[in-house]
Amino acid sequence: MFFKRTSWLCLFGLLPLAALAQSDWPNVGNDKGAMRYSTLKQINRDNVKNLKAAWTYHTGDAGAGDSTTIECTPIVIGGVMYLTTAKTKAVALNAATGQELWKFDPFAPQHATKYPIVAGGVNRGVAYWADKSGKQTRILFGTADGRLISLDARTGKLDPAFGNAGVVDLHEGLGELAALPYGVTSALAVFENIAIIGASVGEGPGSSAPGDVRAFDVRSGKEVWRFHTVPRPGEFGHDTWGGDGWKNRGGVNAWSGATIDEKRGWAFVATGSAAFDFYGGDRLGDNLFANCVIALDARTGKRIWHYQIVKHDIWDYDLPYPPMLIRVKHNGKQIDAVAQITKTGFVFLLDRSTGKPLFDVTESEVPASDVPGEKTAATQRIPAKPPSPVPQAMTEDQITNLSKESREYVQAKLKQLSHGAIFTPQSLQ
Repeated sequence: MFFKRTSWLCLFGLLPLAALAQSDWPNVGNDKGAMRYSTLKQINRDNVKNLKAAWTYHTGDAGAGDSTTIECTPIVIGGVMYLTTAKTKAVALNAATGQELWKFDPFAPQHATKYPIVAGGVNRGVAYWADKSGKQTRILFGTADGRLISLDARTGKLDPAFGNAGVVDLHEGLGELAALPYGVTSALAVFENIAIIGASVGEGPGSSAPGDVRAFDVRSGKEVWRFHTVPRPGEFGHDTWGGDGWKNRGGVNAWSGATIDEKRGWAFVATGSAAFDFYGGDRLGDNLFANCVIALDARTGKRIWHYQIVKHDIWDYDLPYPPMLIRVKHNGKQIDAVAQITKTGFVFLLDRSTGKPLFDVTESEVPASDVPGEKTAATQRIPAKPPSPVPQAMTEDQITNLSKESREYVQAKLKQLSHGAIFTPQSLQ
């Protein structure tokens, strides 16, 4: 069990440490479908109170006045734990003792770039690759300033065969938008000899770097394929962007990463809203492939199917986690499915083969916008099951009742503002 804080990592255990070191967690989501599930049973409700610290590793990243956080989920392979620190130093530790085996700092003076940092410099984890013989092993991760890095998993040294001496400059593939903020904040997804990435990009008004899904050869660092999340002229979905609304359009990015169905050879991504997050008057239409679950051929990047969760998003309802690949019993049969969590509180369950919802989805009419130039979607999709665990409207009965004065104050404020059910658009009020 891991405990993550601003500058250190602590492992708690009940087992002999040798047993802990034998339990692999090979991907950020454990399996490549991101189930985050373990069959380990030694820690349970009865003995969890007996947990004691086995070891603590201090990253040394938090300084005076720094606002830092470790968002990385470590991976464990063959008794070695791999992680990134709050400031994206890659580290290998002995999983049983916490002893540091190696550390690599991509922002050390000899490695640093002048590119801007996205998302506050967050990094959520690394990926592991090994050749068939197991002799070549790599730790791959992206940086918030737009680099893809490959390290020898045994030594922590840069792989000289990958990109430019172990580093791929992702900005080089962005053309005239190369100087804009662009970075990788979530762990890569590895399939065979391919590493698949989603990017974090600018989401404000004005030009933004593209949120395309990209794949790279793990041996050479060469780009293998790219899926345009904002379709170009002639590509499927281009007609869902009014006029020139597709040009230099940022967002629509799979910033949370990807999951892999190894049997099918498919990659699954969940995309965010189009930039600018809160106004769409310059991008009229449903805006594919924003806010979509997308199944791609992991070897070629070809779209297999997609399902759009939110149409013409003006609420920043990014899909916040990659599609989870699960097995469910539906109509008496066990089937492969995709579960997509959302910022709206709904969970969409889709047939993994087709992308069709397993339960009824209603095209519900939603309010229109009164903002000049804006044209919201007439309907949004509401799944019948499973039920949302959060309120789907702001109503007066939800106003504080801690005191008469506080309630009346909030009521008066609420009457001045546009409010209502989910998908109520921003207004001039």
